[in-house]
Amino acid sequence: MKTKSENRVIHNTTSRLFKLYIFILAAINVAYIAIQMYKSKASQPFLTTGEITKAEFLKLDTLLSYSVLIETSLIALVGLYALFIFTKNTNTLYSFVVTHIRILILFFAISYALSWITSASVESLSGHLLGPFLITLAVFGYYLVKRLPKRVTVKKA
Repeated sequence: MKTKSENRVIHNTTSRLFKLYIFILAAINVAYIAIQMYKSKASQPFLTTGEITKAEFLKLDTLLSYSVLIETSLIALVGLYALFIFTKNTNTLYSFVVTHIRILILFFAISYALSWITSASVESLSGHLLGPFLITLAVFGYYLVKRLPKRVTVKKA
């Protein structure tokens, strides 16, 4: 059994780690949205003319590569943090799910508001949230299964 001081050290470390995690998560989200908004702005000229130069195509291809890299890093970050949380107790799993649902709703609201302000679509600004949502859903499913009673009795006919 852990002493109060050991629990306090673990809580402080987890709290600091969580704050760092949220900061990195927000930074990745901002970077992704910035790239998508720039990509939308850069694609406007050829959408009206119907023609694209090789330089414009390469620019958009590079932006696509960056957005895929950022989206992959977002999914990896959430996945790794979820694996870290699996080592904690079930209350931590529940906190993870609730916190992530709130964060994802906030990120989606920001994306939705920016889609009204800019020419970028809400799908392109919030598409990167699907992976973290599915991971959060999987953690919630695991949490529910873990909370089920250990023994399930089966009636024999």
